[in-house]
Amino acid sequence: MADPRVFDTPVTVGFEEALRDLGNLLADVPEAARPFAETYQNPHLPGSPASLLEAVSVDPMVRGEHGERVLMLALTKVAVAQQRRLEDLEQQLATEPKPRSATKK
Repeated sequence: MADPRVFDTPVTVGFEEALRDLGNLLADVPEAARPFAETYQNPHLPGSPASLLEAVSVDPMVRGEHGERVLMLALTKVAVAQQRRLEDLEQQLATEPKPRSATKK
């Protein structure tokens, strides 16, 4: 069996890449930039989903303490936004008139 430390560097590199990609996806979700203080009407809640992901990306202590939960939050925001986009597209397709066949048989 291999020493798990052999994978430390590739896992770290892959994780950093995943954080970058997730940050790019999250940038397309307007709600992710909305401050928690505004969302929950509580001025004592700092940050936003996007700022938390940035903190996890750059601060090892924040990553160690809150990384998994912040990643779950970011992934959920991206998934919910994608689901809404799909539902909007499906609704648009359902309301568009169907093209008529050029020839009737």
